[in-house]
This record gives sequence, C-alpha cells and structure tokens, in this order.
Amino acid sequence: MKNEIYITNKITGEKVLSPLPFSVAENDLPGYVTWNNATNASETMGEGWRLPTENEIEMMYEYKIILGLDKRGYWTNSESFAMAYSKSFKWYLPSRFVVKFSTCGARFVKD
Repeated sequence: MKNEIYITNKITGEKVLSPLPFSVAENDLPGYVTWNNATNASETMGEGWRLPTENEIEMMYEYKIILGLDKRGYWTNSESFAMAYSKSFKWYLPSRFVVKFSTCGARFVKD
C-alpha cells in the first residue's frame, strides 16, 4: 500500500491529497540562494530533503498555484561542472543551465 501524501492547498488552506508522488516542502528556502547554498541547506533540513530532479520540478510546475510556488527560477539537483539547471516559473525567462553562483529560489522535496 502506497503512503498517501497530503499538502496544504495554498489557495483554500485545506489539506488535500497531493497529486505528486513525492513530498514537497511547505515553503521555499527564504530569499534567493546560490546552488551550493541550497544544496548545503537541504542537508540541514532532516533526512531525505533535497533539491528536485528536472522531472520533479516539471511536475511541481503543473501544480504551482496549489503548491504556492513563487514566480521565480528554482534550482534542481541537475548539475554539470560549474552549472546547474534552473526551472523558470516566469513566463519571460527560459529554464536553463546557469552558473552555480547565480541566485535562484529553492523548494525541497523528498521521496
């Protein structure tokens, strides 16, 4: 039997069954942070919390209003040397690999 995951709908305030197969933190990490700072912060959040994969951030984007995700770029755990993938939640900015010392938002997930 699969564990049911509930989230608080940011529009209604109700606890609802999550449409996602993973847990999403209730809030963003405050402010804008570098990729390394976001990764380090996830290690202090308790067992299992981490930056989302590219696939997970795409699923989160589909439910951004319910999850209360802000209109900003969010870090993922995808990296390549000095770059990491940022998913943009702004219509006018592309999602792309950016240098890790740039700043974006961070919302953690866990299995």
